[in-house]
Amino acid sequence: FALETLQIFVPVASRLGLSEIRRNLEDTAFLYLFPDKFKWLKENIKVQYEEREKYLKKFIPYLEKILKKERVKVLDISYRTKSYWSTYQKLVRHNMNFNEIHDLLALRIIATDIESCYKILGIMHKYFKPISEEINDYIAHPKPNGYRSLHTTIFSQEGKITEVQIRTEEMHKDAEYGICAHW
Repeated sequence: FALETLQIFVPVASRLGLSEIRRNLEDTAFLYLFPDKFKWLKENIKVQYEEREKYLKKFIPYLEKILKKERVKVLDISYRTKSYWSTYQKLVRHNMNFNEIHDLLALRIIATDIESCYKILGIMHKYFKPISEEINDYIAHPKPNGYRSLHTTIFSQEGKITEVQIRTEEMHKDAEYGICAHW
């Protein structure tokens, strides 16, 4: 069932834009298919998550002050964690090097409208140096499953590499719950 979940149901959930459901399916299947690898990752990633989470909790108030100074209203600033399965897949591609993975935790900024999304992206690049090959405009060019958001990866405070996702509330609901968000 776990293999079938990874091969069939995870891609279907992804195609439908059901990110939250996809992550839950991936991690549950990963736990049953590769329990030793799952245990290893969970033990080794704990420090990475905790360190990044602690940093983002300090960074968010700083970012809120910048956005207030720039007179941009946001609905929410939070962060999301990458699924264990997705993290493991990326680690395999990067020779198991945690330093090569910049999106274990990604900052999410929920803007009031599309214009504000682009303004926030400009502000991020005004205050923090972006990694140019890590800027993606999925609003102008949505993914095949309809996912829309702006992504950038920046060197934030202390030179920490931080992925930032900027989207409207509607885009966020679509990204997390896909077609279910409309029911």
